Amino acid sequence: MPRVVRVGARLMAGLATRGGWMLTILLAVAWLAGRGVSDRVVWSQWLRWIPTAALIGVLLLGLAAARAGPATRWRRRRTIVSVIALTVTLGHFALLEHRLLRRPPAAPDGMSLSVWHMGFRRTSDAMRTHTRTAARALFADITLLIDGHDIRGEIIDTRPDDTGSVIQGRFTLITRLPILEARTFIATDHFDVVQFRLDDGADGLVLLAVDLPSDPRLPRSELAGTLRRLLDETGVATPDIVAGDFNIPRGSHSIERVFPTLHHAYRDGGHGYAATYPRVYPLYHIDHLLLDAGWRATRYDIVDPGVGRHRAQRAWVVRAPPG
Repeated sequence: MPRVVRVGARLMAGLATRGGWMLTILLAVAWLAGRGVSDRVVWSQWLRWIPTAALIGVLLLGLAAARAGPATRWRRRRTIVSVIALTVTLGHFALLEHRLLRRPPAAPDGMSLSVWHMGFRRTSDAMRTHTRTAARALFADITLLIDGHDIRGEIIDTRPDDTGSVIQGRFTLITRLPILEARTFIATDHFDVVQFRLDDGADGLVLLAVDLPSDPRLPRSELAGTLRRLLDETGVATPDIVAGDFNIPRGSHSIERVFPTLHHAYRDGGHGYAATYPRVYPLYHIDHLLLDAGWRATRYDIVDPGVGRHRAQRAWVVRAPPG
């Protein structure tokens, strides 16, 4: 091989190695900024949407780039840094973000809830059949369905005999608990919020159904502030449970801004890989089930209904003991 070709090949290999290393550093910094700043400002909300799985893939690329080239002190340092970063990220992914090692209880206590954003309006006959079947499989003590406008009546027709139902705005509620109220509090281009009051045989239960916009260009922090103001102005009762499609990743600042006193059911009873969208290859946990401090989840599952664009949520909740 001519000397000029060998020199050129080494130069290209060096550039590729440095390029892979720099890409790794840039994405790692962006991911950390997204988690640190969250969606408080517009630029950071885009970084907040970087999946940890993508960071793991780039870290593997960075490790390969770090191992390339001659055995120098710089290569050894890059390799050590890459291994440490990859190990920490894998630990965060497996133990904190997704709890891959946690085993759920086989027979959870409490009242069962299912929440599913069906996510379409017009369907073929085959899709209608699949959707009805999927909805029946999700029926629980409280079942909340979002959208599916032209098939909601068909789904209600298949509900268990011991349940009642109501359609309010974009939401369909099927429940074994007596329905005391179904009231739309907010219905705008950006927000749909419906309050359901149910008789749970104790102090009553307030379920707030929420659907927020999917346009990623909308500033999430501003939307959260506007929604919080509208909730305060319209006199919505303090909810026991908030459920729906937030189009905001779990753990984001904007969710806490709207509902600062609530916690995610995944915190109590979550296990395994936790992402709801897109359904086939989910990367983002944007459908949520939030609980007041007076409630806790004994188990929280994410279920693939086999149809639609979102995965469904299923949980079992109980009243938390005083104190």
